[in-house]
Amino acid sequence: MVNKMPKSCQQVVVSVLLLVASCLVQAEMYQWRDEQGRVHYSDKPPASAEQQVDKVDIRVKNNDFDYMDESRMEALRRQEQNKSVRDELVGEEKGKQEKQEKQKLNLCQKLRSRLKTLEGPVQLLDKEGNPVNISEKEREAKAKQLREQVQQYCAQ
Repeated sequence: MVNKMPKSCQQVVVSVLLLVASCLVQAEMYQWRDEQGRVHYSDKPPASAEQQVDKVDIRVKNNDFDYMDESRMEALRRQEQNKSVRDELVGEEKGKQEKQEKQKLNLCQKLRSRLKTLEGPVQLLDKEGNPVNISEKEREAKAKQLREQVQQYCAQ
C-alpha cells in the first residue's frame, strides 16, 4: 500500500499518538530484594511471595505541578521569561555579527577585484567610456594601496 501522507504529517500524527498513549498508560512498578541482596525493579511483582515488595511511584514529576506552591511557580515563570529575553538578545547580537561579517566579505571581494584589475596591463575608462591614461607609477601606487586595504580588511 502506498502512503500518500507527507512525511511531516506522519511525524505529527505519530507524535500525537505517542503522547496520547503515554497519558493513557498507567504502569505500576515494583521493587524488591532477592536472596543475594540485589535490588530488582519490574512491572510485575516477583513470583515468590516471600520477598517484601514495594510499589514504586513512577509519576513524571515535572508534569505534575500540583506539588509546587505559587511562589515556586512564579519563580519558574520569571526564569522562563528571562531566558526568552536572553535568547532574543543573543539572537539579535548574532544577527548583527552576521550582517557585519557579510559586509566585510563584500568589501573584501570588491577590493580584491579592483586589485586584480590593476595588476597587469590596464587601460582605465572614465564615466563616458573614454580611455584614461595613467603612468605605470600611478598604477603601481594604486595597486599598492589596494594590497594594503586587502591586507587590512581581508586578513583571515
